[in-house]
Amino acid sequence: MHHVWQFGLIGLLSGSAYALLAFGVVAVYRGSGVLNLAQGALGMAGTYAFWELYDAGERLSLWLAIPLGIVFGSALGVVAFILAIYPLRRSTELARLIATLGVLLVVQGFAVVHYGAETRFVTPFLLPGSYEILGAVVPRLAIVLLVITTVLAIGLSALFRWTRLGLTATALRENPLAVAMIGVSPYPSGMISWGLGGALGAGAGIVLLSITGLSPSRLTTLMITGLAAALLARFHSFAVAGATGVVIGVLQSILETRYDASLVRSIPFLVIVIALVIGGQSLPGRASVEIPRLPGLGTGRIRPIVVFLATAAAVFGAFTLSSTWSEAIITSSLFAIIGLSIVVVTGNAGQVSLAPMAIAGFASLITARAASSWGAPFLVSIVAGVAAAVLLGVLLGIPSVRVRGLNLAVATIGLSLAVETTLLGSKSLTGGVDGISVPQASFFGIDLEPGRHPDRFAAFCVILLSIASIGVANVRRSRSGRRYAAVRANERGAAALGISVAGAKLGAFALSSGLAGLAGALFTYRTRFAVFSQFTVFNSVFGIGLAIISGAGMVIGGVVVGFAWAGGVFSHFLGRYTESIESWLAVISGAVLIQVLIMHPEGLVPALSRGLRRVKGRLTAPASDSAAIGASTDAVDESRPSMRASTQMDGDVVLETRNLSVHYGHIVAVDDISFDLHAGRVLGLIGPNGAGKTSVVDALSGFANVAGGTVTFDGADVVGRRPVGLARVGLTRTFQNLELFEDLSVRENLAAAVEPRDRWAYLTNLVLPGRVRLPLWLVDAVADLGLTDYLDIKVSELPQGTRRMVAIARAIATDPLVVCLDEPAAGLNEAERRVLMRAVRGLADAGIAVLLIEHNVDVVATVSDVIIVLDFGHVIAHGSSDDVLKDPAVRSAYLGSSAAVARVSEEALES
Repeated sequence: MHHVWQFGLIGLLSGSAYALLAFGVVAVYRGSGVLNLAQGALGMAGTYAFWELYDAGERLSLWLAIPLGIVFGSALGVVAFILAIYPLRRSTELARLIATLGVLLVVQGFAVVHYGAETRFVTPFLLPGSYEILGAVVPRLAIVLLVITTVLAIGLSALFRWTRLGLTATALRENPLAVAMIGVSPYPSGMISWGLGGALGAGAGIVLLSITGLSPSRLTTLMITGLAAALLARFHSFAVAGATGVVIGVLQSILETRYDASLVRSIPFLVIVIALVIGGQSLPGRASVEIPRLPGLGTGRIRPIVVFLATAAAVFGAFTLSSTWSEAIITSSLFAIIGLSIVVVTGNAGQVSLAPMAIAGFASLITARAASSWGAPFLVSIVAGVAAAVLLGVLLGIPSVRVRGLNLAVATIGLSLAVETTLLGSKSLTGGVDGISVPQASFFGIDLEPGRHPDRFAAFCVILLSIASIGVANVRRSRSGRRYAAVRANERGAAALGISVAGAKLGAFALSSGLAGLAGALFTYRTRFAVFSQFTVFNSVFGIGLAIISGAGMVIGGVVVGFAWAGGVFSHFLGRYTESIESWLAVISGAVLIQVLIMHPEGLVPALSRGLRRVKGRLTAPASDSAAIGASTDAVDESRPSMRASTQMDGDVVLETRNLSVHYGHIVAVDDISFDLHAGRVLGLIGPNGAGKTSVVDALSGFANVAGGTVTFDGADVVGRRPVGLARVGLTRTFQNLELFEDLSVRENLAAAVEPRDRWAYLTNLVLPGRVRLPLWLVDAVADLGLTDYLDIKVSELPQGTRRMVAIARAIATDPLVVCLDEPAAGLNEAERRVLMRAVRGLADAGIAVLLIEHNVDVVATVSDVIIVLDFGHVIAHGSSDDVLKDPAVRSAYLGSSAAVARVSEEALES
């Protein structure tokens, strides 16, 4: 027991430093709404500044150097806010998160250039001596720091709760648009909070200096522990963040005496993942209106001549140029495959993962073990490494089922650091600095040993890169690729079409991990002794930064990652003119990443491509691109049967609701309502804002939990069924804010809805992408809605009225028995509303049961067979349009004056 008490008290020192790091994360988030992944780097810079000034007492005194180092960290935080974050104040949280990665690259890269990557150990210098507490010896610094941490927690809590700065920061974070409309600028609170974050990070770094030593990367790694504490505090409570940081430090100190240190250091990472998964949800809520603008999405079209010439040129260069060029080609090829893995998971599927290098490193470890310990041949060991990477990737992807955006980025960085610490950092598994001896690479009797034949190994890697590029392009224009793009664009919209959001995410993680694993497995054979020092989170950040700069949504963007990597073709070429280019690549990449986010958030390659198309369009007449595979997507599938709704008898009850109630906490949104939906009939649902109309649709379609009552669809109880399952059996919906897939064309939106949901597509589409084939009945429906001329236009480029027609067409494409239309006429002009009314009646004429929610009473009265009026979740009228619109309760609760009711009623009945 005394042993536990002793080491627990010793852990107060590191725990208090973790609390300071957590305070910085919370302060920045509360002040600017940004999750700062560069917090450790800012602290590291302040720590280096302190040591430059102090230098073991050779220059300035300790108590003068410490505040100056803290001031430097604070100033750097302010500069980062002004140059990288404030210009992105109108961008999404995700864009600002990625900008902090740019800050991380710049600050840490500059430290590596100036000081080198090695760790410099420092003898204890701060408050030497100790106290004896109940028989245990505890460092004096730990007690003092615990007191300082407590005071800071109280002070920071008061600052953000009671002062004008704190109140303004809270308002800006919760509703920036409303605050901007009253003339409040985010500049002062953001600048002050980033200054606080930099100061707290520098303070933590100075305190930990004698423990961690001077290192450009060590404090960045420890920042994850502070991030775990801040996460448990929900980035809000300084008290919870401080207490959690101290507890983590104490637990680590105690457990390290009994268990492997690398395993114990994984505790914060596990805390992050568990907290995020428990606090997450399978689908974002209705209030999650922010749709992150991810890198521009490519088409996946393949130009065979370009691919052949590029591959041939690289192979020719490998065999004709010097061995150093072959090494550069190998490096570019392998990192380009990792770049393709980023394209799949982040560009195509929209899942921000900071784990590609950890996955590649794990695959390299398994490959090395399979070859050296188990005697597996070259190809078998490669397959083993790829299979292991896929398995790890699926495990890493499991949190993505419940978390997304910046939370997913945090989860993946935590898990990747856990892999790096426990597996790749274990000397018993990796062989330490000596590595693992592997046999020579041989492919069907051909010696590929890079030491003897770098040209052959380079050619082999180039060919694999070409095959991987074609596979990724095939996936993009296949049905599995459209599922990825649908989930990337809008998870709620994808689920409403019967697309398994979890399946698509895990499929993307599996494919991405397989590609990263292929690169990692090939890395194993670059030398006779496999080492794993390059598989770091920092390199993952570097790779994602390069991918976003070039265009993470396009295959060429992934290839550019390898081309621009340190040691690759680009740096080798520039190295002929300057020897220091490789060491500056991280700094340059970070600075360019921030500028790209500000000026071209879709990436440089898409921006350049768009500019070239404009120039070409001005110089030449439009022409079809016959050199691109997959350019023609206008196939019609005449073999697909007509809508299943046509098999229903007119008037049959398709959906029956009895005593339905929906609650959100203590708020009763819908209270004890009952109605039936009949095949071939339209039921109109109207009511004032907040009446519970959308909550009814959410409950029927599986997006809201039913608090009471029953819902029977096609004879089966469907209460508790998820949206995906309901959509697949024929109950679909549209959304008030449409939730279309903005980066896809109208044709691809429809294809995503109508295509089969086979799981094997995630594998077979690598080779057989297929073509978009809309069934004939859907083509006819598209024509009726006036969308034929818009099929190959991106949804984001369409006017509002046309977009609403696309939403209806996409719902029809699911071949429904019941369709719920949520405010389909919102924002439409008179002519568009007439088209909409014909479309709604056309759905009913086709045998579909329609639930129509509308504020436009004339639309509801014209097309509905029956109308229900809600007010505060209760039914106040139910019957024909004439009877409902004349009901006194409707006059007083919904439409206002009797004159207004009479006018609307007459206009509706006349139409």
